[in-house]
Amino acid sequence: MQLRLLLAAVALLAASSAASAQTVDSRTVVQLGGNPAVTINQSSDLNFAGVVQITGGTTSATIAQIGTTNFAGIIQFGAINSAGVIQIGNTNTSLITQFGN
Repeated sequence: MQLRLLLAAVALLAASSAASAQTVDSRTVVQLGGNPAVTINQSSDLNFAGVVQITGGTTSATIAQIGTTNFAGIIQFGAINSAGVIQIGNTNTSLITQFGN
């Protein structure tokens, strides 16, 4: 009897774990010099994105995220900096830091 209960509990746990599996998308871009724009689009359950741009000219970064939990960070060092973050989800966190003239 106890063995049957144990097997039933293990089967129930395995089924619930499979049903709650989440997709994860993690991206990091480090850009030194040059000035092409960086765009990251993500649509997983968990989205993590980070952009670091260091140049003497123009920096531009955009992160768009749709998911349950979204984290975005942009750090820019340049003469002219442009950054944007769009997040749709239950938990959204973003940080934009810019240094320039």
